[in-house]
Amino acid sequence: MWYYTLNGQQAGPVSQAELAQMLNGSLPSDTLVWKEGMADWLPAQDVDAFRNIEATPPSQTNGSNPYAAPNSIVDENIKLSGTDEIPATPIPLDIGFCISKSWKTTIACFGAIFLTWFVYILITSIVGGVLSTIGTAIDGPVAVAPITEGMTQQAPFLPSHNQSINQQTGTGAIIAGILNNIFTMFLGLGLTLIGLNLLRGKDTNLGQLFGQSGTKLFRLIGASILYGLMVGLGLVFFIVPGIYLGMRFMFYQTVIVDKDLGVIDSLKYSSSLTRDNKWRLFFLFIINCFIVLAGALALIVGLIWALPVAWLTLLVAYLYLHDGERSLAA
Repeated sequence: MWYYTLNGQQAGPVSQAELAQMLNGSLPSDTLVWKEGMADWLPAQDVDAFRNIEATPPSQTNGSNPYAAPNSIVDENIKLSGTDEIPATPIPLDIGFCISKSWKTTIACFGAIFLTWFVYILITSIVGGVLSTIGTAIDGPVAVAPITEGMTQQAPFLPSHNQSINQQTGTGAIIAGILNNIFTMFLGLGLTLIGLNLLRGKDTNLGQLFGQSGTKLFRLIGASILYGLMVGLGLVFFIVPGIYLGMRFMFYQTVIVDKDLGVIDSLKYSSSLTRDNKWRLFFLFIINCFIVLAGALALIVGLIWALPVAWLTLLVAYLYLHDGERSLAA
């Protein structure tokens, strides 16, 4: 968040986009600005973030300017380490724009998206199959109970089925399942990065699918556990609290990828970003479910389009909540 001077007084905090808009209108280009991490106040025209803005010509400032670091009290949900992009005033989410933008991006970048998802599904399927095989080998073969006299026509398969379930939940299967989930989460980080780059108009490649660090993976595991506990407990208590918490903290993974924040800070960032938009996000989630359902009903082939659209829609929403349409590439 940024602070600036107005009529010899300290003002703010405001987001970078809001300050840029003011510099492009009412504020002179020599307005002194400051944000956390800067050693001193500087004229906006000397700060890289505002250097190319066509601001109002410099004006005379009133009084001396022995400014120290601001001591204003800022909402702790907004003032997080390493972040300065959450708008001071929440931006109402435009659900129609999110769906439209994701659809247009899917059409424009279909080749890259299809290849990315194909590789993602192929690799996760192969790794999942290998781990499952290893887990079965550790647990040993599934024992099939013999059919004994006195069983009904419906009963013969039940003993062997129950025995199969017991074997599939053995130590080997549990370890294999955990490792498979961790690997899928790791690729999910890369998938998120590719989606954000597509929406921002940046270059993407398959290498980005595997380019996220182990540190981010450990953060994601920790945040996922906390998120699951919060949402799970919320659903137990009359369902609505679970939906509320699910929408409020839903962007923790995207924040870990995009902002490189820790477990707690990623959840706090998501909470601040989604404030006053929780139910809009819930309706967007419901619409996404119908999109995927429609794709499945279209002879499954429709999922080739539906899954990328649903995936990108939530990433569009994440970017939109930062600075509206300006957060995304034209």
